[in-house]
Amino acid sequence: MNYPECLNTSNLYTGNGTYASNMCEIVGGKNLYSLVLDKKHQVYPGTLLYPKKGSFLNRYIINGMFPKFTYGLKNKFYHYLDTGIMPLSEEGIVTVHDLYNPENESFAIKKAREFKLSKYRKFKHVISISETTRKTLIEQGFSKESIEVVHHGVPAGWKKYENIQEIREKFHLQQNRKVALTIGDGHFKNNSLVTEALKNSDFVHVHVGGEAGEIKLNKVSLEDLNQIICASDVLIRVSSEEGFGFPPIQAMAVGVPIVVSRIPVFQELFGNSAFYADISRESILESVKIAVKEKEDYIEKTRKYATYFSFDAFRERMDNYYGKIEFSS
Repeated sequence: MNYPECLNTSNLYTGNGTYASNMCEIVGGKNLYSLVLDKKHQVYPGTLLYPKKGSFLNRYIINGMFPKFTYGLKNKFYHYLDTGIMPLSEEGIVTVHDLYNPENESFAIKKAREFKLSKYRKFKHVISISETTRKTLIEQGFSKESIEVVHHGVPAGWKKYENIQEIREKFHLQQNRKVALTIGDGHFKNNSLVTEALKNSDFVHVHVGGEAGEIKLNKVSLEDLNQIICASDVLIRVSSEEGFGFPPIQAMAVGVPIVVSRIPVFQELFGNSAFYADISRESILESVKIAVKEKEDYIEKTRKYATYFSFDAFRERMDNYYGKIEFSS
């Protein structure tokens, strides 16, 4: 089938970048353009586009606000894989991942973000990554008729690794303790609280990122992340805000128990088939212990979720969505 050209602004070490990588597998590398808003980040999917006019002040603001001028793009129908840039026209598709932002966000970034969203509100084709985000979009002025929920899937080629001991040796993970894993930094993920909760317990807190954990792993490729998750005993994601959250479905797909917070999006995605925790040290530790103890029952209970969140199922959802939209290839 024909696919629209896609525009991405997120590097592969982010959740949005993982989504863009999945989309690259579907539409092809020649149809997906990653705009390098900041030269400090170079790992992106698809075809990379660099500023044609040199560097400007705050790259995230200036380059994102003037993509036509900065990158030489045309006024045409694109699928914007995130809201990082100003849309080049009122015709296109946009994927919105979430609408929450840190309270300490700078005034300039806040105003630029709000201005871009005011343009995306006019789109007739809006993909929300969850019903939870869809509700927020409607509350913030998006037309409910324009929004369709398309849940994510795990990356293409995601698989279960059995050589756990070798993987732990490769990443210098302890062999004699249970590995409790968190992934990704950010104000709303409460990773430092996890470190506190697991201190002096039977678990070692391994964190992919830089803000927490007894063991920190930075700039991990998707293949390495796949292995690290397989070598873990439990994955923890006790966010206070979340648009979707890739790590829980990635862990679920390979039979690793997940402990998540009791927020609407996780209840939407996992129902009664996840281990839930309050955002407190005591509740996190207790839920982690239960999750590891009940692993076998959990694997059986979550088989249907592993199928639903597979890459092939995601591809089918996206193909069905594109098939309903008229656009010039």
